[in-house]
Amino acid sequence: MCITRYNILLPLLMLTLNSCNSGSTTNNYISNCQLPTFTPQIGSYLLTQWGQSAQDYSTTTLNNGDIYINAGYFTMSNYTPDAILLPTVSAIQRKGTENIYNYFTNFLSLKPVMSIPNQESNVYEALGCGFGSGDGYYDFVVTDPETQATSTVQARFTFIYKYESQPFAEEFIVESGNAIGQLKNQINPPGWYIWTQNSAVLPSGQ
Repeated sequence: MCITRYNILLPLLMLTLNSCNSGSTTNNYISNCQLPTFTPQIGSYLLTQWGQSAQDYSTTTLNNGDIYINAGYFTMSNYTPDAILLPTVSAIQRKGTENIYNYFTNFLSLKPVMSIPNQESNVYEALGCGFGSGDGYYDFVVTDPETQATSTVQARFTFIYKYESQPFAEEFIVESGNAIGQLKNQINPPGWYIWTQNSAVLPSGQ
């Protein structure tokens, strides 16, 4: 299947255009790839891991529950430094660690607990050498920080994953709280990380 989902993937599309037109499912670029192959099993694992990570970093057991630190480490651990996020509950597009971190200071304060309503409806595809995607639906039970009332947010998502073959550094500046102004950083190991995420509240009706 030819992938025509995002303009951001234009370099990948140019590399796979010939194989799409010819009906071939492989090309020299993919067959010569030295990186791990993205599979549905990997995609399902990465989604589950991301949801568990959001839950873990929203608890009070990490960094004394300082959401302004936890959100930064959550972002660094899951996203590439040049990642793009179109968030579930914000109209602002975010690019890069610092901007994505800013969104998660709010989202993680809701103590989101992710669930997958129908695992079979989610679709995972290899996009080329070192890239893969996941499309589907997830739900979040969120808690109002003031009233402690819970509600469920139903949403749909597209993740594009990139395999980083070398260790890489990320950093953020704490924007509020007791550690305001401090620079936090870490070195991430090679692996699959989120390069683009598009998430939106599920519309009602047909």
